[in-house]
Amino acid sequence: MLLFLTSGETFATGARRYQYFPATPTESTNRIILIVKVGEHPFKAVVDTGAPYVILPPSVAKFGGFNPDFVLGRERMLIRGMRLDGSITRIDITFVLLWFAGINYITFDLQIPIGCA
Repeated sequence: MLLFLTSGETFATGARRYQYFPATPTESTNRIILIVKVGEHPFKAVVDTGAPYVILPPSVAKFGGFNPDFVLGRERMLIRGMRLDGSITRIDITFVLLWFAGINYITFDLQIPIGCA
């Protein structure tokens, strides 16, 4: 299903490369792994299509400008079977597209809730 802007234009289309393997050495289920940047720092991100938030530890979220004094709210979150208190905020995440000739960066200002726990 495509998402559309209020103008009727498509929000995003296309495809990108990804990796497909277990997220940790103790898992056996393959996950979709993408390379993203928070601020100028690249990270491997696991796609969880059922998650209500993008979950980042505060040590990673700080690269995107996370400040615990300026959050949208606080919430108890269920993260990998553990209940943790976290902050809801918004930061920009850059999806890194890999090409044969090098690395191209395309930034999507997602304005999505980020849970920092």
